[in-house]
Amino acid sequence: FVEGEMGKQFGNAADPLPEGVEDVAFISLRYPNHVLGHIQVSWLDPKKLREIVVVGDKKMVIWDELAPAGPITIYDKTVVRQENYEDFGQFQLLAREGDITIPKVRLEEPLKVQSRFFLKCVGEGRLPMGDGTFAVDVVKVLEAIEKSLQSGGAPALVARHARHGARVLVIGAGKSGALVCAQAKETLAGSGEVVAADVSEAALAGLRAIGVVDRTLPLDATRGVEALQRVESAGGLFDLVVNCANVPNTELSTLLLVRDGGTVIFFSMATSFTAAALGAEGVGKDATLLIGNGYVPGHADLALGLLRRNPRLRAHFEAKFLR
Repeated sequence: FVEGEMGKQFGNAADPLPEGVEDVAFISLRYPNHVLGHIQVSWLDPKKLREIVVVGDKKMVIWDELAPAGPITIYDKTVVRQENYEDFGQFQLLAREGDITIPKVRLEEPLKVQSRFFLKCVGEGRLPMGDGTFAVDVVKVLEAIEKSLQSGGAPALVARHARHGARVLVIGAGKSGALVCAQAKETLAGSGEVVAADVSEAALAGLRAIGVVDRTLPLDATRGVEALQRVESAGGLFDLVVNCANVPNTELSTLLLVRDGGTVIFFSMATSFTAAALGAEGVGKDATLLIGNGYVPGHADLALGLLRRNPRLRAHFEAKFLR
């Protein structure tokens, strides 16, 4: 329905309950002519929404299935482009507010309407809007989103920020953690060191078995002081720390384990960026803090390339995450 063609899809997700099953997802879709779509889904969220918001250059529409007044609301709201303005007060006048219209929509059972429309198309010999081609496009979008969720932008960020000879610590030994370790090993090319940390010894053993780490550290990243003591007794602080943990309250450990002047990449949906920023200030850590947003140009090809070049890494993913 948008420009008649697929766009670029990228997303980020978390699996707080069953491992490997994303319960919360944030997905962005880019289309030609500067059209951007954003999807937020969560069956765990206590506030249930069935809503679509369309923001256009002339009007705006909200479809809300749960709205008592009606599912469709049209806002005559836009921005009037004015060439010149002298102060902020005039700038505010550029936004134009018009009428709000709620058209009358007869409520019917959706499946009944869909079936009636399908039968009408069969009777008239014409293709419905949701034909086989459209269904294939939907599947392609879902597959692209799935690849983005599985690969993530973390490996691409590591490829960008890991330096020759650096000591890299990856917190979290799940999907993104395994890919980050593999990318760090490839980028360092035998220099420096790649270390994985996780509370699960089984997860760490899996990374050791496929050869994507130099060594592992069993530690609980929610216990900052204990994690710091563990790292200091095992070689010292790291140049680059990548947080891929899917549990909250790991920000302090992440900050404590990077050296002054080092870099931290937070690539976890469980991260509180307020805690990260204030935590760095509180412990006096002079480090560069980066937020992984799930998209880096070329990240999907890079991550898939890692899987193709590393048979053991691919086998690890297939054994653990394919259902």
